[in-house]
Amino acid sequence: MSTLYSIGIWLFSMAIRVASIWDRKASEWISGRKDLFKRLEDDLKNNPKKRYWFHSSSLGEYELSKPLISGIKTKDPDALVVVTFFSPSAFEGKDSRDQGDLFYYLPLDSPSNAQKFIDLLQPEIAFFARYDLWYFFLLELEKRRIQSVLFSADFRKDQFYFKGLGKFMRNRLARISRIFVVSRKAKDLLAEYGIESKISGDARFDRVAEIVSLDRKFPEIEGFLENNTAFVVGSPWPSDMIHLKDVISTDGKKRVILAPHDISSSSIAYFRSLFPEESILFSELIKDAGSEKRILIIDNIGMLSSIYRYADIAYIGGGFKEGLHNIFEPAGWGKPVLFGPELHKFPEAVQLSQMKGGFVVENSEQIKKTIEYLSDPEVLKNASLMARKFIESGRGSVDLILGSIDPS
Repeated sequence: MSTLYSIGIWLFSMAIRVASIWDRKASEWISGRKDLFKRLEDDLKNNPKKRYWFHSSSLGEYELSKPLISGIKTKDPDALVVVTFFSPSAFEGKDSRDQGDLFYYLPLDSPSNAQKFIDLLQPEIAFFARYDLWYFFLLELEKRRIQSVLFSADFRKDQFYFKGLGKFMRNRLARISRIFVVSRKAKDLLAEYGIESKISGDARFDRVAEIVSLDRKFPEIEGFLENNTAFVVGSPWPSDMIHLKDVISTDGKKRVILAPHDISSSSIAYFRSLFPEESILFSELIKDAGSEKRILIIDNIGMLSSIYRYADIAYIGGGFKEGLHNIFEPAGWGKPVLFGPELHKFPEAVQLSQMKGGFVVENSEQIKKTIEYLSDPEVLKNASLMARKFIESGRGSVDLILGSIDPS
């Protein structure tokens, strides 16, 4: 089975190389890995510090790592934290204020790449966020008896691990040193296959609390809002805008902040085309602080998690088709959250809606009615309290994980 896996990885790499001819992200995926081992060797040469390796697939998974990295740095200020990413969006989204020390793309999963990477890195512990597991890297860690940790993991019966062809990866999953899952349901599913795990909850709760404590502010946005009520739309896709466009166009009393998931030039052009007369980009706003525009489009990465502080109500995209994005961030600021109806993979959204801090909407009419419902000050206050309670109820994952592995 590992042979078929290797063939699949090779075919994937060939497809990426072909796509890189016209696709910017595919091109960055290739170029970001150029001379990777040489850079890694130069960066780690003669560095005696204890090394911790964190791997994330995407920017969302990297956000989960941040409170763990902070915890390790608190326990061991001299620790060297090496962070790897699979996707260009995650690599581009890293922030200069992050506590990681070195950042790289993960080499393609193969026996030789895994051996060389671990030879150079020699980590004390390897951390993997949620799902992004690679067969030969895990195998190499096990061979060298290096502790591996999977955290904030969630599992469902329909995943590849629990199907016939997924057995070889399930066996590798079972060899991970410690697995921390988000729920009893995930723990019970793993137990059916003889895989041990521990319920730690979701590190996103801790990460959001950390973001709020940083109290980051944006004078440009404060100037744009001018004390008007704000509707913040986080990570919308075209499938969301089908339902949101009319809502945003007809509610002239609110200022609207749109922060698309994709900030490529074509994506930004699409969102701007929806509101050609009323919108302004953040990159333009900083040059034109006195703008009279009503809709602000965020054309950068890294601000959204703190922009929610300015919202009266938030909408999170992906719930109609692509997969719901991060509802934890607006809830952490105590903001009621609206989202689409496709929630079978997102139990946190179901929980937030049950607590009346989140609201499921299926069309533009429901969005309008929910916004009108939340315009009542008492209703808005209660929904905000429930959103905060949702976050507070889930905190503690990071302390549990670090306490269990004791990285000091």
